[in-house]
Amino acid sequence: MATCTASLSCFVVFLFYLIAQVPAKPKVAFTSRSSKKSETSGFVSISLERTVDTNIQTTVSLDLKGTATKDSDYLVVGSLVVTFPANDLSPQNISLFILNDELVEIGKRETIIVEIRKDAAINRKANYTRHRVYIADDDVSINCQNTQVSESAGTATVQIARSGSFRANRDTHSIECFTKDDSATAPSDYTTINSAFSFTNRNKVQRMSIAIKNDTIPEANENFKVRCFTRDVRVRINSSCDDAVVTIQNDDTYAFFCPGGYAKKVAENAGSFSVEICRVGVLDTSPTVKLCRTTEGGNSPSIIAECKDVAFTVNRDRVTAGIIIINDNKGDTEIQTFQIYLESSAVTINDTAHYDVTIQDNDNTFFLTSVSEIQVTEGVGSPNVTLTIRREGRTSIASSVSLELVFDTTAKSADCTGISPRLIEFEANETNRTITACTLVDDRLIEDDETFKVKISGVSSSNVRTGKSERTVKLISDDVNVGCQGSRLKEANGPATVRLDRTGATAVTANNISCSITNGTAFSPNDYMSQTSTTVSFALNQLTKNFPVVLTNDRVVETNESFTVTCNTSDPRVVVDPSCIGIQINITNDDTYVYFCPGYSTSIEENVGSYTVRLCRVGVLEDTHTVRLCRTSDSVFLPHDYPSVQARCDDIVFAAYETVKELVIPVTNDVWGEQEYKTFNVFIITTDSRVTFNDTTSYAVTIHDDDNTFCFKRTSATVYEEHDKFVNMTIRRMGAITVSNASVIIDTSPQTAITPEDYAEPILNLRLTFFVGEIEKHISVNIVNDKLVEDDQTFQLSLTAVNGSTEFPDCKTSSVTIVSNDVNMFCRDRRGHQRVYENSQGPVLMEFTREGSLQYNHTIRIRTIDGTAQSGKDYIAIDKTLTFAPYQTSLTENVVLVNDNVLEPDETFSLSVTSSDDRVHIICPGTEFTIIDDDTFIRCGNQSIEVSEGNKTVYLTLKREGVLNKASLIWFSTKDGSAVDKSDYKPQNQVNRTFLPDQVYMTLSVDLVDDEYKEDDETFSVIIGTYDHDTTLTSGGKCVIVTIKDDDPNRMTEQQAQALLLSRRLNFLIIIGVAGAFAILVLISVVCRMWYILRRAKK
Repeated sequence: MATCTASLSCFVVFLFYLIAQVPAKPKVAFTSRSSKKSETSGFVSISLERTVDTNIQTTVSLDLKGTATKDSDYLVVGSLVVTFPANDLSPQNISLFILNDELVEIGKRETIIVEIRKDAAINRKANYTRHRVYIADDDVSINCQNTQVSESAGTATVQIARSGSFRANRDTHSIECFTKDDSATAPSDYTTINSAFSFTNRNKVQRMSIAIKNDTIPEANENFKVRCFTRDVRVRINSSCDDAVVTIQNDDTYAFFCPGGYAKKVAENAGSFSVEICRVGVLDTSPTVKLCRTTEGGNSPSIIAECKDVAFTVNRDRVTAGIIIINDNKGDTEIQTFQIYLESSAVTINDTAHYDVTIQDNDNTFFLTSVSEIQVTEGVGSPNVTLTIRREGRTSIASSVSLELVFDTTAKSADCTGISPRLIEFEANETNRTITACTLVDDRLIEDDETFKVKISGVSSSNVRTGKSERTVKLISDDVNVGCQGSRLKEANGPATVRLDRTGATAVTANNISCSITNGTAFSPNDYMSQTSTTVSFALNQLTKNFPVVLTNDRVVETNESFTVTCNTSDPRVVVDPSCIGIQINITNDDTYVYFCPGYSTSIEENVGSYTVRLCRVGVLEDTHTVRLCRTSDSVFLPHDYPSVQARCDDIVFAAYETVKELVIPVTNDVWGEQEYKTFNVFIITTDSRVTFNDTTSYAVTIHDDDNTFCFKRTSATVYEEHDKFVNMTIRRMGAITVSNASVIIDTSPQTAITPEDYAEPILNLRLTFFVGEIEKHISVNIVNDKLVEDDQTFQLSLTAVNGSTEFPDCKTSSVTIVSNDVNMFCRDRRGHQRVYENSQGPVLMEFTREGSLQYNHTIRIRTIDGTAQSGKDYIAIDKTLTFAPYQTSLTENVVLVNDNVLEPDETFSLSVTSSDDRVHIICPGTEFTIIDDDTFIRCGNQSIEVSEGNKTVYLTLKREGVLNKASLIWFSTKDGSAVDKSDYKPQNQVNRTFLPDQVYMTLSVDLVDDEYKEDDETFSVIIGTYDHDTTLTSGGKCVIVTIKDDDPNRMTEQQAQALLLSRRLNFLIIIGVAGAFAILVLISVVCRMWYILRRAKK
């Protein structure tokens, strides 16, 4: 075991020795092991790289292998020998050019293998000694398929297929196809189309759809072609797509009326009508067509409108069909036409016209043009009964019809005379005739309506139409009788009427009766309104009418009277009864007079106590009459009005033969002086139409008031102490103004207002005397303007009546209110001075408040005034008027400062407050503002710094100025120039720093990277910023530019450094490999030792 361990140690030592003796060789390898290309890729570049021992020139030879054939599938561009220059670490390339053979090759892809030839002077990197280029075939071929389609199919479809390798079919290929005329031409046979198609990895077949025109014309089969092309070099268009044939197979057949295949004219009694139908085109089918006809119309058509199937047999080009004609015995329009035409969905109807066929009627039929009842009135219009007979059918020949009058039980031949029966002959081509059947006889008899019939019937070959062969005639009698009846009535019950009654033909006759009036003991116009001749008109069905005569109610007591009325007419249909001659109208008198008895008084005193009214009556005294005696109140509806007479009405009843009645009206005496003279009215009214007021129906009575009463005209008054110097009060007297003198005493009494502070000396026991005719007197009280903000104040004036006069309770006092509309105006800062900061303060809110009489509008003017601060530069000027609305207690206004970011001393300006309103007392006349400059400035010590790379760190200094008693928060960042972060310096990104209160200087640092490379001087920038809006950076955001000076000119170049680094990495890998092998040997030794021990133990 000791020998084994010793041998292992010797092996390791020997292995290290061999490694030390191995010289270093360059290692060359492809940068990738394969690449995938297609035939259309063109140039292919393959890269090789060299590592280890790159400080010497290295030459490498390459070999070509693979299934692809050189010069057929690809070309070598340049040499297959690659040279790496000394100290050049960049890769080297060789180039191949892929040839596109444009052949569709279905199978595996071809390969080009480029291999590094073995060479003792170089090492080949395992797995990277070969590079395979896979060439995929991307060519495809396009084939088109001929097609046939029936003309009626509507669309022809040409199938276009793509074929190629699996790899090619995954690509997208585009082609274009268009149609081309042959025996079929566009657009009459098909629609020209030019389509683009794109084949993707999802489809191998495209279909081109072409619209086929179905011209429904029998013709030979026709062709057109489809041609395809492409601009894609990977696509091969086969010959089948040069002219793909589309065949249009004809499938049309024409059907039509055969020439001369039907008669143009037929008689109604022919029985039938034959038609021949022909066809051309495809005859090997048995289609069905419909032979259609219209009816000829009329009242009795012989042709029925319908369509019937007619079938062609195979290879037959002609078929015969029949149409049934119905023969009747009814005359219709002599010459009529019907139409024949063809319809089919199986064939094309080449003859789409509707052809007329004439049919002649051989019958004669007569009928009445109207069969409605004829109404004829006796004595009105023509007495002839006329009607019209019409015939249809064969009117081109003469024909006759018989007419007969048929009387029933109501009408007799004596009522309408005429020949019956009689023959009516129509000449050839005569279709209408109007005849007189009979003549009506006016018999002047009052009778009921009567009827008879007029009837026609056929003779020889003619006939009559059912339902139109007879007509009823109704005879209407229009005779009437008129009777009259007079009347008796009282004078007031007019008008008088004469009643006229009518009997007979009232339903068909409207009559006019004339009536006239003749005086008797009654005369017109005193007793009635005369009418010389008045027409009374009876409407249809009206049996009774009244002839009115207006009576004159003269309200005069007189005897009974009468007059007469006579009625007659010139209408021959009316028989007037003798009762209508001299009709007597009797008028009975019914008048009575009621009036105020003479000697009544129209003036009284208020203290009279009562007033008596007397009424008298004359005329008809045997009846009882009632009238109403009324009086109005003497009220004048003034504020102080105490009526002495109350309004009311009383019924006054005159008993039989009573001629005088009295009514006592009470009059109230009060102590109040009112309107001196007032009136009330006395009047009589009645609803009794028999009573006439033949004299005055009303009169006025005047009441004189003998009292005196005093009153303030205003019970309250309001004065404003700022502009009202005094208050005027009016005392008014009412009552006996024109007949006596009267006095009253006036006093003032304080309430919240006191004298002499609020009003002048008081009025005490002032006696005012009103003389005869004097109504009002005035007194004045002076008001004191004390210029104080205070509440409203009041004092009172009062009246005391003397010597029998009185005062009204509701106006014997008057209250005077003294209104103070003063206000005090305050500023929020009553000290008159404010200190504000230029930058951090923002707008300064000024508030103005008022107290006092807030119910009024008040105005103030505010205006800024420059001090050391100037408007526009340090603050925004203000000059405006502010208005307080009613009950508004405060107003605000912003004073705006200008932040100029300039280092400067404190400055001042002021705001003045004034008012032109006398009611406004300014408590704060103004405010002075001191603007404290609170700007802070930070500047960089240098704009540029140069530092050697070996210094490791660069330092820069910031200086702060201005307001230093607060902290300032800043940040700084670095920005690349020609120097790059992480390679040349350690980057900083918005690193926060804080100036403490009273701190002036701050130092920033950036670490540099000593990269040991020989390089030019490089630069980067340091940028600073701030989060404080009141801090200003005087140098802007870019603080300083730092230049890094390279201070190691003798160091190796970058390429040399990379080569050294690769060599060290290789040596490290060798050491790792040896250490691994040593570890394996040690493990083997331990296993052998354990096996040996175990084996010894078993023995």
